[in-house]
Amino acid sequence: MPSVVDIKVIAEIRNPFSGEMEKRQYGGSGVYVNPKGYILTCGHLFNFAKIISISITNIKGETVAGQLLQVNFVRDLALVKTTFYDKTPFVKLVDPRDVLVGQEVIAIGSPAGLEFTVTSGIISQMHRDVDSMYNTLQHSASINPGNSGGPLFNLKGELVGINSFYVPVSPFMPVYTGLGFAVSPSECLTFLVSCGKDIPGIRSYKWLHTLLS
Repeated sequence: MPSVVDIKVIAEIRNPFSGEMEKRQYGGSGVYVNPKGYILTCGHLFNFAKIISISITNIKGETVAGQLLQVNFVRDLALVKTTFYDKTPFVKLVDPRDVLVGQEVIAIGSPAGLEFTVTSGIISQMHRDVDSMYNTLQHSASINPGNSGGPLFNLKGELVGINSFYVPVSPFMPVYTGLGFAVSPSECLTFLVSCGKDIPGIRSYKWLHTLLS
């Protein structure tokens, strides 16, 4: 839980009725992936023409500004940096080869603005292609708007994926259906490596050396 953060984004968007630019606030979640304050989250949280501010709040209620370092809208991943915390509690990415269908998982995030909500389920299937998202991890842990960017953990506390979206019954019934989808650990790994092989903590995964060689 201490590795999870609540993310608030204030962006400037155009009002479709008046045509004027307005400030709006959007929320999501994220997780520290190393002790230097690097946060892995969803890319769609930052899909705006102009972002005014990013704020990060931890489990203690401490809030600090965040800086968007890199975003990949195709993989729906983003890396945010904050320098407020010293030696942030972080999680390690699971070895993608150890992820199995039927494995129990836990999701943590801020659905409907309810910070640090915990839900559980199992991995329902792997390598799902849904709409424009590819190689996603399907699971049954309850996720809702606000869970975006939040972590999906195994029972060892390892990061299995980043929650991205769910499939509702219909566009007119946006309720939980047990069809949640997370960015897979292999996609997270590829993204983190592309962000820089020298990020502290990433090259420490002994199985990563084989993948990078």
